[in-house]
Amino acid sequence: MWCQSSGLVGTEGEEGDVLYEKVLGTKVCRSRSIVGCIALVWRQISNVVEELHRIPASQSNQTILLALPDCDDLYQYHNLVTLQATMIKGSEMCNHLGTVFDMRLHHPKYKNAPRLLDPARHSPFPCIGLHFEGKSNAKEDSGLQSRRVRRRLPVGEAANDVRLKESRSKLEILFNSPAATSFEDTVAVDHDIQRNDNNLSTRSVRIATERWMSLSLFEGAADKALRYAGTEGYRWTITKSIAVEEIYSDIWLAIATLQEAGAQLEQRLSPAERPEVITSMFITIKYCAYNANTWRKFAISVNGALKRITNGQMFVEVFHPEYTGKQVSSDGFRRSPLPTIQICYRLNQQP
Repeated sequence: MWCQSSGLVGTEGEEGDVLYEKVLGTKVCRSRSIVGCIALVWRQISNVVEELHRIPASQSNQTILLALPDCDDLYQYHNLVTLQATMIKGSEMCNHLGTVFDMRLHHPKYKNAPRLLDPARHSPFPCIGLHFEGKSNAKEDSGLQSRRVRRRLPVGEAANDVRLKESRSKLEILFNSPAATSFEDTVAVDHDIQRNDNNLSTRSVRIATERWMSLSLFEGAADKALRYAGTEGYRWTITKSIAVEEIYSDIWLAIATLQEAGAQLEQRLSPAERPEVITSMFITIKYCAYNANTWRKFAISVNGALKRITNGQMFVEVFHPEYTGKQVSSDGFRRSPLPTIQICYRLNQQP
């Protein structure tokens, strides 16, 4: 009803500023936390990427609306902008979001401005629109994104952009590949596990990772890389996906699950009984297996947003078979069998 009455969808001549010829679909994301909403939005984006071949090209703009009605924090407009900024940062790693389609915000308090100024943007609930630019609408929308506006590329140009990213990734793999071959690494990993990634089971990945962590602790990893390796109650997420949008969905779901577990512990245990930190392990088998630079960028895109949203209560530590950093002496302790991120939740120690 709001779509029609506001002028978001319709034909020329109706009341309001008609933005879209058609709403391709509406999805409701049921989460009460911002972190959970981010995970669900990434899941919907991943689903859209899988179904792109079914979305017909159009002369006019089209959209898919993602409604977020259950998260109280998102009814504050600045929090929806923060969520959008998180997605925009992640889009730098993606081949489709920001290139084939973009994002628009709809909110009951859009830009904290009167509804009459932009009725099509003032929705009943916080919403994100996945925007497909029509061929006849070349102009950019200044309200598209909070920090960075990216136009939708024509099909041929978008394909070239995807191929350029793939070529850059292959070159980065070549530059990073010698990192873990040093004979001086006392905890260098056996790279057979990477070469056999097609046959790896989640159990074998977990066993290899646990063995690596035990060896690293035995060798005396005293720096912050593995300072939480001894925490109890590991939760494991191991994925074979190579689609960045799906990997973002998986890691944010793992983050949301850990956040919920941490909140439950804070309610159930007294401050004296609470552990300092609980953690979750996130491992990819196929994505960035030999590309430490891209894996680090992926982790940074998650960590920056996570710290901002949780006020530093949650953060990540990053590991990779080809890891190289500023502290050469501790590089070996960050060289895991496969690309790994340790998600950390610092429990509140106050009553």
